Amino acid sequence: QLHSYGLLPGSFIPDDPTRELRTYIRHRQQLIEQKAQQLLRMGKALQLMNVKFQNVISDLGGKLGMKVIRAMVAGEHSATELAKFHTKRLKVSKDDFILSLQ
Repeated sequence: QLHSYGLLPGSFIPDDPTRELRTYIRHRQQLIEQKAQQLLRMGKALQLMNVKFQNVISDLGGKLGMKVIRAMVAGEHSATELAKFHTKRLKVSKDDFILSLQ
C-alpha cells in the first residue's frame, strides 16, 4: 500500500550486462574458495602420509608444491628423486628438503 502511494522507492534491478558480471564474479569467488578447501585437504592428506612437506614450502598450491605433488601422483616416491625440484629460492637446504619428503 505504501508503494502504491509512492512512499517506498522501487528496488534496484540491474541491467543484463551487470547481472552477467555479477554472476561471473560470484562464480569466480566460489572457485577460489573451493581451491582453498582442496589445498587444505591435500595438506591434510600429506600429513596423514607423514610427509612434512608444508614445513619447508610456504605455498602448497604454488609452482614448486604442485610439481612435487604431480610427481608423487605419477608414482615417484623416492625423496632423492623428488629433491630435484629443490630451488635456490627455498630457504631450507636440500638435505632438509629431502628429510621433509621422507
